[in-house]
Amino acid sequence: MNKNKKSIYGCSCHSFTLVELMTVIVIIGVILGITIPAFNGFLGRSSVDAATSMVAAELRIARAQAAQRRTEVGVAFLDKGTAFQAFYEKSTNVFEWLPGSKKEFLPKGALVPLSETSLTLGSYTIAGTAAISGILFQKNGVPETSGANIKIYEAVLDAGGNVLMLNPNSHTTLTLNNYSGIVKITKE
Repeated sequence: MNKNKKSIYGCSCHSFTLVELMTVIVIIGVILGITIPAFNGFLGRSSVDAATSMVAAELRIARAQAAQRRTEVGVAFLDKGTAFQAFYEKSTNVFEWLPGSKKEFLPKGALVPLSETSLTLGSYTIAGTAAISGILFQKNGVPETSGANIKIYEAVLDAGGNVLMLNPNSHTTLTLNNYSGIVKITKE
């Protein structure tokens, strides 16, 4: 820093040299380069955690509704795994959306990849929409499929909902107990 330089106005000015300013800019750049990826990881993890809470709550409601209504109730995964909604069996093999339920979208950065869970999800025709993947609870609140689980991943999607990147190291698994239907959450 130059302390004793006189300006054209005759006053003594304190100024920084170009080297000092460039050094500060480089230090700020290094700090941002280190913190931005960590912050993005935090945001992705919080999206997965929020999505896990949302889906687990919907599964618990569907299980309770199945036992209360004495009919099959489930949760369908829609829009390439970015949304979900509860449904019920209106009459034998005729499914409708559960009254009072609405289509819920997962937070940005979270995805239920249907290809990963297709072995444990059934395929249903609901309100005229065919082949929707979902979890169905029997009339007693027990899952129809043995070993049913749902994996929620951190993901980056394009505007059309296509997966650009899926982080295999950041996901949560929701496992339904075969006998009670209780939801167990495992962070991996």
